[in-house]
Amino acid sequence: KRLRRGYNQAFWIAWGVSKAWNLPLRPDLLSRTHHESSLTGLSREDRSHRSQALYVSKRQREVKAAVVVDDVLTTGSTMLACGVALERIGIRWGGAMTLALA
Repeated sequence: KRLRRGYNQAFWIAWGVSKAWNLPLRPDLLSRTHHESSLTGLSREDRSHRSQALYVSKRQREVKAAVVVDDVLTTGSTMLACGVALERIGIRWGGAMTLALA
């Protein structure tokens, strides 16, 4: 979405949370393997299938746990895919935080 809008609203939400709670912000922990069209409008099953391998994480020795932040939660498929990517490399997924539900 950053490519289309020029900014990443989930980043700014996470930035505000990190400042308010005095926690480090690590947007470098997760990256997308490829950029597809928006998942908006897809069924729960299609969203889950398409998001399964969409994220990877690179190990950061000093990071033991992380919370995933996104702007809108629809089915939870993206959050789950991010959590699985973190756990795959040994970072405990501490949960998810979102600003809105769709």
